[in-house]
Amino acid sequence: MKLKVKKYCGVPFMYHECIDTEGQEQRVDLLVNGDLPYRVDPELLVGKTVEVQRLHPAVEIAFGVKIEKEKNEANQCT
Repeated sequence: MKLKVKKYCGVPFMYHECIDTEGQEQRVDLLVNGDLPYRVDPELLVGKTVEVQRLHPAVEIAFGVKIEKEKNEANQCT
């Protein structure tokens, strides 16, 4: 699969925003598996097209989570 790298989202996210050949947006960590040269600058990939053998699905991780107070506490499960 080929991906066009549009943007690098650094700390704390550490992924690239890409567009695949079908026009779908993908959030991909292109560095975690170590296929690219050691210490490659992730910003250098922006604007490039990369080819990947496969993608491993991941769970999105939330940052800065806060619980909002509910207006109607009766609707909450107990």
